[in-house]
Amino acid sequence: MWKPGVIREFISHAELSVFVMFILFLAAILFPKGRIEEYIKVEDVNVELSNFYLDNLYRKYKDPRIVDLLVDRYKLLGDEEQLKNLVEDLEKHHDRRLRAKALVLNYRTLKTKFFSEGLTQEDKKALRSSMEEYLIKAVFFSEDPKDIRYLYKEALSMEFHRVALISAKRLAEKDMADIRLLSEVYRLSIGMKDYASARYFLEKIIEKDNKNKVQWFYELYNLGIATKDYKLAEKSLMELMRLEPQNRELHRRELVNLYLYLGDRRTAIRLIEEYLKTEPTNRKWKEELTRLYLADGNYSTAHKLYKEMFIEETNPYERREYFKKAVQMLLWSGNYEELEVFLLENYKEFVRDRDMAEFILKAALATGKPSLYQPIAVEVSRSILK
Repeated sequence: MWKPGVIREFISHAELSVFVMFILFLAAILFPKGRIEEYIKVEDVNVELSNFYLDNLYRKYKDPRIVDLLVDRYKLLGDEEQLKNLVEDLEKHHDRRLRAKALVLNYRTLKTKFFSEGLTQEDKKALRSSMEEYLIKAVFFSEDPKDIRYLYKEALSMEFHRVALISAKRLAEKDMADIRLLSEVYRLSIGMKDYASARYFLEKIIEKDNKNKVQWFYELYNLGIATKDYKLAEKSLMELMRLEPQNRELHRRELVNLYLYLGDRRTAIRLIEEYLKTEPTNRKWKEELTRLYLADGNYSTAHKLYKEMFIEETNPYERREYFKKAVQMLLWSGNYEELEVFLLENYKEFVRDRDMAEFILKAALATGKPSLYQPIAVEVSRSILK
């Protein structure tokens, strides 16, 4: 029987290569890179054929968007082998975006297993650990804010707080004007006890959010207390005094109490002395300051304050009390020269009061100076006899 002779192959390897290149060229024209989703996402007549085009486009462009489409197609076809090969190819790629895609795909695979039935607690624990590591690496390789936002939401949904904080930080670094995002990072930092990050982002919020600046300075004050950064707490209260003049006294009191609680009387004294420079007649601060001077054994300075309050006071009863305290401070300090001057200037105001006359006479006798106690004794005797 006659058989035709084989003159040549139906198509050579060279012709096949040219044909494939022609198909890719045609695909590039028909499906431009920037609009590939518009064409491929249309309902397919032949999924396998569209996969052929997608696979070749991926190999040509290495576009992450094509990766997403390929993954969807492989899942639709149930082609686990092709999906596995795609992930392995992505993992080796130098393009950070493609490596991030591989990490996310691995994460999704483990997530599906995690929520499957029949797993022990140990199995779930191991899966969670691997899932978290994949997400952290994916955050590191991702650049697109949309991708990082997806990873952030995934981390929150799985309660991977460390990943959530890392991804939120990356998002915030890309958009420091987003106050809501900065607030999220601040809250996450507090939750993770990353107080250095919390302070950094809180101070950024304060720079941006003029509307709620008072609220954020309260947060900064609380952060200072929590971290025992009392300079930060002081700075915050000073700002609150400026922003809330109606509550200035309250904030000053809180700051003084803070240092007294810490046993730092010296700083408390310094603060009150500064406050008195702007409010020199503030009686409450003067009385507080005299108590602190007394606790330090600084009777001479305490006398000066009691003397000031005695001079400023108009109420007879209050004047008598401040006079007695001023005299007592001079006795305790042993400053009899100043005591002599102070008594001679003021004793006549009180000699008609028997108790005060007795107190003044004893103070004069304590100096051991007849030139002081003799005229006072005579004056006291006359006043009492009258």
